[in-house]
Amino acid sequence: MGCADGPHSFKVTYNASTRTITESRPQSQSTTSTLSPGDTFFAYLARIVQSHNQGHQIRTVTVEGNDVVLPFGFKGGLVGYFGYEMKGESLGAKFQHESAGNTPDAAFMFVDRFVVFDHIEGGVWAVAIEWDGEEGRTKEWFEGIGQVVRDGGCREGDPKVNVVRSVSDMPELGKADEKRRKFSYRHPRATYLSNIAKTQTKINDGESYEICLTTQLRCSLPSSAPDAFTFYTHLRKTNPAPYSAYLAFSSTLHIASSSPERFMKVDADGMMDMKPIKGTVARGATPEEDERRRGALGGNEKDRAENLMIVDLIRNDLNTISRPNTVHVPKLMAVESYATVHQLVSTIRGHLRPELTAIDAIMRSFPPGSMTGAPKLRTVEIMEELEGAPRGVYSGVLGWIGIDGAAEMSVVIRTAVFDGKGVSVGAGGAIIALSNDVEEWKEVETKLGSCLPSLTAVYAADGPDPEPSTVDRFEADGQKPDPSTVDHFKTNKNMHRSCGWTTIWRSLKKQWEAS
Repeated sequence: MGCADGPHSFKVTYNASTRTITESRPQSQSTTSTLSPGDTFFAYLARIVQSHNQGHQIRTVTVEGNDVVLPFGFKGGLVGYFGYEMKGESLGAKFQHESAGNTPDAAFMFVDRFVVFDHIEGGVWAVAIEWDGEEGRTKEWFEGIGQVVRDGGCREGDPKVNVVRSVSDMPELGKADEKRRKFSYRHPRATYLSNIAKTQTKINDGESYEICLTTQLRCSLPSSAPDAFTFYTHLRKTNPAPYSAYLAFSSTLHIASSSPERFMKVDADGMMDMKPIKGTVARGATPEEDERRRGALGGNEKDRAENLMIVDLIRNDLNTISRPNTVHVPKLMAVESYATVHQLVSTIRGHLRPELTAIDAIMRSFPPGSMTGAPKLRTVEIMEELEGAPRGVYSGVLGWIGIDGAAEMSVVIRTAVFDGKGVSVGAGGAIIALSNDVEEWKEVETKLGSCLPSLTAVYAADGPDPEPSTVDRFEADGQKPDPSTVDHFKTNKNMHRSCGWTTIWRSLKKQWEAS
């Protein structure tokens, strides 16, 4: 838990279209500057980290005042996100959608004081970046934080935070507003299915192997609606995830994430770790059904094909920035289980070259391969054309970049973005030659199920209207499909054969095993 009100803290936001940086500090007016030609916002942040890594020492204490070795990686530095439209700088190309428009394309705060709570063991740590000569000011802050923690929370006169104690309390929150709101899709079901068909045509023509098509849900919110943190506390209880995060950059920009996916972790010694997710299925209603679904995911040919292609893409990304012979795959296509879904996850590691920084590693691997497809550049161009709108914060990466050279970022999925006018949630899936459009749409709905229940409960909103199916769905649990579905599946199989994906997949697998 931290904020940008320390003695050296500040916030920066970036517009990728105008290349303007806005910097704000406590008790000062904001300043705006423009990047020079050839410069990037990634390089700008790297200069910030370098400048703040000189002339100071890091002092770490518990609330009791004892020096400790921190059991977590973040020791102060930048906290924020790179939105998807930062792809222009990372890929070095021009795209139709250069900026998100309604939200900054990147936003970070420099955090020099923060508090860490261990909700399992009950520990509390207060951490400060202490510059030379500031010992007295840091000691005073530590004492104040220690007193607040020992008092069990906010002191008299402090701002009160609406923390949800139980999920059962939540359905009442939205009832003060009598008018129920409605979520709507950016791409209705028919449009999304049409985009899948266009995507598979591109694949069949040899322009891509895998295209991660997405859409978004959006709902407008009045100023009287419950705040974004109230929603986040509900989300943490209904859909806990290893990369849950809540960021508030201004009175209008709030991000509430329950992401299960690590984009990249870089330790202070330069060891990199990426864990892409490709392959998702909803949890079962009973233990038996849940185990059946888990096993089916692990053996699903299409999901394994999706995952393997992204593994190969990431291996290529890491090989361009890693020391020779250090890129390896310690875990390939392991099934991991979360509150609402099972996921197929791989782990790829490499050792960063000594002349590069964690920010270099992030930039050279951005956007996340699990949100683009392969090959990356051409696939991003195809998605620009089909989706017809910027993705914004969604599909980017969120996390921290430490002043000690370490960093950790998650992929912005299962995340609600509040922009002052409303809230949006993105979801999508990887399309390959084997994909069935009806099942792909069902996967979108499954992924939206991570955030949508909390949104509908907190904001008394209704989900999107159900749309009529063009073909009947069928599950892999023994139900007999109707002929139209069978014909559609055969069509995809024919496309799969003409594309020769099985040959490609086996070739990639042999390359991985040989390395």
